[in-house]
Amino acid sequence: MDFRATAVLQNAVALLPVAVLATVMPFAVTDPWKAAGAVAAVVLLNATLCMTLYVRAINNYGAAVVAMLFAVIPAVAGLLSWLMLGQRPDVGIAVGLVVGAAACWLNARGSRQQRQDNPAGDGRRQHRVDPIHDAPVTG
Repeated sequence: MDFRATAVLQNAVALLPVAVLATVMPFAVTDPWKAAGAVAAVVLLNATLCMTLYVRAINNYGAAVVAMLFAVIPAVAGLLSWLMLGQRPDVGIAVGLVVGAAACWLNARGSRQQRQDNPAGDGRRQHRVDPIHDAPVTG
């Protein structure tokens, strides 16, 4: 998986719905430079940095292990809203953290047992996906 192609595809697919929602939502932009900076930061952080880390994690650890990240995203978002926005976490956040942590623990435990039973003995590299595009050779 090439993260650049994935990021371009993700942004291209999101462009039309975002444009439609931006035209029909009743809001006013008071500082266009700050708004453009915020949108650029979201696009760069989400589509470039996070996608790169996600694809790299899949390459290094396999899709099954990395999929467990989705179990903790809602609870972590709730904690970040508390830290960044001052919103108090409720019981749902605590339950989400416990359930997400339990899911990650169960997956790690199952992966550990699978690696011990793996006759090839290649550990974490057993599900490795090689990059499609290698760096060009110069010289």
